[in-house]
Order: sequence, then structure tokens, then C-alpha cells
Amino acid sequence: MPEQEVSLDQAKAMTSSGQHKLVWIGSEPLDYVASLIRFDVNRMMQLSPREIRTASASELERMSGMVFMCYHGVTSMSVVILLEKRGVKAYSLRGGITAIVGEIF
Repeated sequence: MPEQEVSLDQAKAMTSSGQHKLVWIGSEPLDYVASLIRFDVNRMMQLSPREIRTASASELERMSGMVFMCYHGVTSMSVVILLEKRGVKAYSLRGGITAIVGEIF
């Protein structure tokens, strides 16, 4: 398991202070996703891969310490690797949302 991958419990602990968020990079509404994984929607945000790729240096800096979540964990890990290349430490939720609740379609 790569060190950038974290479990849902680890993500909850990492976002508990309010300083970092769990970032959903899917198309479903954030409140729906939060209810599926029983996560406080106030500790979450939603971004598209495009928004992440085109983020300014100051926006990238704010992503430091964030946990990214997608459907299967592949896109979120790609985002984490991209951010790492830009000097930003971030994390990916292991297995994505499907590892927690199964397919959501």
C-alpha cells in the first residue's frame, strides 16, 4: 500500500480539525456522497480533475494535506501524484467510494 493511500477512518481523523478536507472528484452531489459514507459534509469539498490540473500555485498550496476521493481510487491517486510533482503532499482514499459502499450508480 502506497504511503499516500489512507482509509476512511484515517481520512476522518485527518479532517477532524477542519484544516484539511476530503475532496470528492466525482460528479454526484457532495451531500449525496457524504450521506453514503457517513461523513460530515462540512469537512468535504468537490473539485474536478480539470480544476486541480489548472490550479494556481496558491490554490495548490491550499490542497496540501487534503484527502482526495474518486470512484475506485485510480483518479484520486493520479491527482495525488500530480500534486506531489508540484510539491504538494496530499492523500488518496484507498479504493475510492466503491471500496466503502459499492457502486453508486
